[in-house]
Amino acid sequence: MKRFAIFILFIVLLFPVLIQAQTYPEVWFENSNLPVRYSNSKVSYQGNSWIKNLRHQLPVSDSIFFTPKNSLELYYTSGNNGSWVADISYSRNKSHSLKGDAMLCFKMLVQSETSPAELPALIALQADSTTSKLLPLGKFVKNYEQNKWLSVEIPVKELGITNLEKGIEVIRFAQNTKDGKEHHLLIDQMEIMPKVYPLSKLTSPAVLSSAVGFEKHVNLTWKLPLTPSIRYIKVYRSDDNKMFYPVAIRPIFVKRYTDIVPEGGKEYYYKIAWVDYKYQESPVSEVLSVKTKVLTDSQLVTMVQQTGMNYVFDGEEFNSGMQLNSIASQTPTVSVRNTGIGILALIANVKADFALKDQLLKRLEKVVSFLEKAESAHGVYPELLNGRTGKGVYSTNQGENILVNLESTGMLMQALLVSKEYFNQSSEVERQLRTRINKIWRAVEWNAFIKKDNPYLYSQWSSSDQLEAGIPLSGLSKMYLYILALASPEFNIEIDSYSRVLQNPLEAKEHQLKKIETLLVSDDPENTIQDDVLLDDTLLAITEEVVIENAVIEDAIADEIEEEIVSLAGKKVHLMQYDGIQYNPKQFINGKTYYGLPLAVGNEDDSVKDLLIGFIALNPNGKQDEFANYSEYMKNLIKIQHRKSLEEGIDFSSSKLFPLRKVAIYPFEKELAVQNIKEYYLNHTGELWNEYGFVREVDFKKNSVIYTGDNLENALLVVMIENGESGLIWKLFAQDSGISEVLNAVFGN
Repeated sequence: MKRFAIFILFIVLLFPVLIQAQTYPEVWFENSNLPVRYSNSKVSYQGNSWIKNLRHQLPVSDSIFFTPKNSLELYYTSGNNGSWVADISYSRNKSHSLKGDAMLCFKMLVQSETSPAELPALIALQADSTTSKLLPLGKFVKNYEQNKWLSVEIPVKELGITNLEKGIEVIRFAQNTKDGKEHHLLIDQMEIMPKVYPLSKLTSPAVLSSAVGFEKHVNLTWKLPLTPSIRYIKVYRSDDNKMFYPVAIRPIFVKRYTDIVPEGGKEYYYKIAWVDYKYQESPVSEVLSVKTKVLTDSQLVTMVQQTGMNYVFDGEEFNSGMQLNSIASQTPTVSVRNTGIGILALIANVKADFALKDQLLKRLEKVVSFLEKAESAHGVYPELLNGRTGKGVYSTNQGENILVNLESTGMLMQALLVSKEYFNQSSEVERQLRTRINKIWRAVEWNAFIKKDNPYLYSQWSSSDQLEAGIPLSGLSKMYLYILALASPEFNIEIDSYSRVLQNPLEAKEHQLKKIETLLVSDDPENTIQDDVLLDDTLLAITEEVVIENAVIEDAIADEIEEEIVSLAGKKVHLMQYDGIQYNPKQFINGKTYYGLPLAVGNEDDSVKDLLIGFIALNPNGKQDEFANYSEYMKNLIKIQHRKSLEEGIDFSSSKLFPLRKVAIYPFEKELAVQNIKEYYLNHTGELWNEYGFVREVDFKKNSVIYTGDNLENALLVVMIENGESGLIWKLFAQDSGISEVLNAVFGN
């Protein structure tokens, strides 16, 4: 769904162990990843009622909390002629599934002269906008006291929700009285709890395995026993080994924590404790001391690369060896595309570590064994597979039909060819691996993904409608797919397809717009356009009275759309739907100059991220044809976009930032990449850095962090740093005899 409301991708970093996934409670709010305000909240009020908000979001307190690092602040006035609401969303993309015997639980601290009757009411909203009963909180608080953390436990059945399968999308606090007084509450650790959970006491001390210091952070790891009553890991820090302060609480599936320290070049002390379902702590671990240190530029680059590998390591699905589609998922859904990029990152990470090379070999054997039995058609796999069964996982009900993805499979084939060249020794294990990889590679029927009298490869093939649902693949970022298709030993495409596609890239054009609904936009939260009125898998435009042509809502213009909605308060607006997409040719060769630099092909807004992915194994250096020098194109495009950002004055206070891709430019603009690393890590560590390195996206204007849902950009960064240092992945891919032959035919090298 194309969404434009303020959101944060709330990811609980889960290590995929099935037995633990069955007992872990679903956390609704634990912490705000950024200070000041919580981006996954929305506040409104009217009349003589009021609730404190920062840009219509709930403030957070970083000084008083039940679990570190912060809590939500509800500071409100319930007037006699007004109302207020504060919404806390589980996710903008899904609702929380429910069981009838579950409990909605959270901690509450009352800091004002507030009686139980003056507490807010609670309402649950489902994905279809169905609302639960309005429940006064005072009814569910036992042993009520002020200035003390209280437990609020609400049985789900009390909400009066009839269809539990739809789950809950929003938990809403709402005005419950008309007393006209000011009230101040803190809310923390909101979650859906099972009715029955393990109660055995934690008597053994926790085990803190390591503490490693860097310039601005310390990496901690621990060993976790399979004790069912362990619920969290609580981390304590001290700067004198006497007074310890809680700095984090982590879910049981996470085996590491990155602590951003307040001061560099200083010694710190750490200990951890296990926490049970009643928040009772185990005996603490032994204390480990560590000293942070100033890093050279080279050490910073190495640290960034090695930290990015954590996502690839933690994202392994244990049965198949494939890469989980998301380590936040409790299902064994694996991604073919992410597995390909992950394998390349694993190879780039080995270097001279023979233990890592042996681990990689064993993982590849597992991956190959899985792929040999997995669902496929024409040798091509679905993008998502069940890591246990090998069956395709689809977003729509496919029935018995198969839907396979050529683009994802191409990324995987790149990685397998690189692996075949990397494990090139004469041992029986490596020889057999090469033979099995070669069989998988040779089975891909590339020519089955081209329509008659049409040079384009198509992304998808299904057993029900063949290529009709496929998207034509074109543009420089897809060049690697055509190189692979040309190199196929048995199912290659014609060589003229490459040049024809390159000269005729396509772009999506929207079809006729049609009005599907007219709404009145107002300040009343019940009448304001919400996410739930949008339609799945459609491209939408919101206009006042008239249609704005080609106004497609995407991340890049989400801010403008939201501001437009605010400006239309009280007016009628039309909700428009495109009835389809067609693909038209766009200009390929323009030879224009932008910001003082020539760009032989494309334009200044070409996606650097897509191009980096396209060149992850295919080296553009030295690649020149009648159209362009592709190394020069990449370097100039990166410089052009950098100069553009400088000229437009984009800064950290009002912009979106994509740190991972800004570092992955390393092999093309090393100096700028290192400059970005130093700026992001040294000056914005708290906002941009975590256990897996840089976050995927930060929207400073909305105070929201988007952690990567898959390993794509983490692994891309790892590979591109290695390509910039040694060119390893580029060299291995070009060593394959079939690829080498095609590169020589196309580029003369």
